[in-house]
Amino acid sequence: MAVSSAEASPPADALAKLRIQRAEPQLKNSWLKRSLRMLLVAAVLLGTAVVGVALAYSNGWLVVGKNWLAVPEIMQSRLEVRLASVTVESGRSADATVVATGYLESRRQAKIGARAPGRIELIHVEEGSRVETGQILAVLEHADLDASLAAIEASLARAKATQQEQELTIRQSQREFERTERLWNSKVASETEYEERKFKYESDVARRASLVADVALAEARVREAEQMKANMFIKAPFNGTVISKDAEVGESILPGGMGEASGRGSAVTVADLEHLEVECDVKEDFISRIVPGQTTEVAVDAVPGFRYQGRVRKIIPMGDRARATIKVKVEIV
Repeated sequence: MAVSSAEASPPADALAKLRIQRAEPQLKNSWLKRSLRMLLVAAVLLGTAVVGVALAYSNGWLVVGKNWLAVPEIMQSRLEVRLASVTVESGRSADATVVATGYLESRRQAKIGARAPGRIELIHVEEGSRVETGQILAVLEHADLDASLAAIEASLARAKATQQEQELTIRQSQREFERTERLWNSKVASETEYEERKFKYESDVARRASLVADVALAEARVREAEQMKANMFIKAPFNGTVISKDAEVGESILPGGMGEASGRGSAVTVADLEHLEVECDVKEDFISRIVPGQTTEVAVDAVPGFRYQGRVRKIIPMGDRARATIKVKVEIV
């Protein structure tokens, strides 16, 4: 890309092409998102795409190859990103353009693995599959956990049955104790008989508390087993697109990205292609000309002839001393 002086005069037919088409924004935005999604998937498979950034600050003309691009007032301070090396011609408007390079990437991208080690039994997605939050991407083998959960659930059922049986015993003991107490007050029952009935009733009540605790413990074990089983299902953490399958059925998954030759750290990689951005390196001398929220234009060699809307999302305050650059993040809008 090059910037010429303001005296340069563009071809007349180029001016006609610069009219703002207000009837097509929805179509171009839709085409843009599809094109960029395809581009990012290709970039992941073949390597990260390098792009360039150019900011225009004053009225004038930009020369891109043999094409003229007008920069009227409405286009001031717009950013253009190209998959190419960029040069700036000398002239009065040379300082109107700042050139930098960067990478087109997704704002959110994650390698999705398991919370527990295991071997992959099923994979439900392929590269390019659209996924939603909570959608099951892959399943690890869990037959042993199913058997363990069934045994624990049986223990819970038995604990609840024992507790219900104890409730009946308590009601019976209470009736016998109350009857004996009336007889003892009437001097019909002996004190020994009264104490025996009282002791049995109190013992049955105490045993109920123990059985309630047993049920609570069994329920906790069931929840633990259910969580262990749930960990065998690898789910999407956000809406996005599968850009790579990192493992196949039969391979082992290790949590925490610890995969080695004997196992993988993730099953798939998911990226949010609805929110793309360019991470640029801008020379420190020009960083004062860039502000967050500044509108931009983005062009990529893989999709020639199109410029996409962008905006400066963030300026990273930490600079690279060796290269004398500041990172700037430009989001595609």
